[in-house]
Amino acid sequence: MRWKKSVVIISLIVLSLLLMACTDQAGNITIKPIWDKILSVGSLQFLGITSGGNALIAFMRILVAILVFALLFEASRLTGLSRNTGIVVAAILAIMSAIFIPGRILAGIGGAYATLIAFVLIGIPVIGGGYALIAIPGTSRGLILLRIAVILLLLWILISIKTHASSITGL
Repeated sequence: MRWKKSVVIISLIVLSLLLMACTDQAGNITIKPIWDKILSVGSLQFLGITSGGNALIAFMRILVAILVFALLFEASRLTGLSRNTGIVVAAILAIMSAIFIPGRILAGIGGAYATLIAFVLIGIPVIGGGYALIAIPGTSRGLILLRIAVILLLLWILISIKTHASSITGL
């Protein structure tokens, strides 16, 4: 078992070195041609479909295919299908899902997920700061100074969010 793990690690290192050795026409080291090929699969150009979708939608299509495959493969294991049959069924359904989900739906999925994560990542410090303001007593100068530091941290978070939102929306 240890031998197999060593072979896998060495293979990944060699593969990484080979990928990094890709050069463009000017001789610069780049993996852009490989990435463009991956995105062409995600944008369905290999099927002759030129929907004009951008690279983000193509990347989301690849990610959704991987996610659907993983979920369906695990579901096939729970239903008692053999491993090979589960792989085939999950792969076919994942490919069909990735091809036939419209780009707008993929963008909506990405936007909803990003909004949820943003609320969690921003909400936890704000809620924690609010709780700290309530829980820290204002009985000594040190604790009052700590409350002021928490207020300044919350104000900094608010200003950072406002600046970011202004730069995105242009308002």
